[in-house]
Amino acid sequence: MKTESTQSILPMQAIRDGLGREMWRLNGDLSGSHILVASDRATRERAYALAHRVYSRAGYASSTDAGLCVLPYDAWQQTLTLLAVDAHGNDCGTISLVFDTRGFRR
Repeated sequence: MKTESTQSILPMQAIRDGLGREMWRLNGDLSGSHILVASDRATRERAYALAHRVYSRAGYASSTDAGLCVLPYDAWQQTLTLLAVDAHGNDCGTISLVFDTRGFRR
């Protein structure tokens, strides 16, 4: 199994708290890095597993649950999940974008 690099995502609370600021500094050559659209189950699971590992390490998720950070909107047709992969093939970032839709409620 490939591991993530230090340029991972952080929960919004950690960002507001100022934690992990150094993680957002991208140093060095980024050639060979790429973004995947998580359009299949295997890629989605990689993205959700990465988010879970990062959230667990930060104390925002339990390490005893299923090991995937999945929310209800991840199943919506208008949600797009992306997975960043570094030049060494390590999963290093993920983001889910939820596009506007009628009837969306918080």
